[in-house]
Amino acid sequence: MSRSFKDLSKEELEALREKSRAASIPRDPKDVVLTERMTARVATKSKVEAYLANVPPMWRNRAISVVEGRANRSVILKVHCAYCVGYQDVQNSVSGCRAFLCPLWDTRPYQKEEET
Repeated sequence: MSRSFKDLSKEELEALREKSRAASIPRDPKDVVLTERMTARVATKSKVEAYLANVPPMWRNRAISVVEGRANRSVILKVHCAYCVGYQDVQNSVSGCRAFLCPLWDTRPYQKEEET
């Protein structure tokens, strides 16, 4: 004979709830989504930390402002292009960039002015 939750006493229900909490079993689909989001945040945070660890000191403050969402469009483009060229001779490398398929190519910084 099986018992339903309605037949359980308050103490038995509380014991089941505590057992469920202790086992970390999500009881609500929202809990699963939140758990996945928190896992994604941790993974993203570690990726950001790894990225910032490889940014040269000259570019680190700008990269941090981009990651934190405080940078303007110009700084975002400069940091992205500097990353793309490996932070080596950035101004000359970006101005002579030949990555024509890059969606940011038309808006890249340090473009040479065309003579008319």
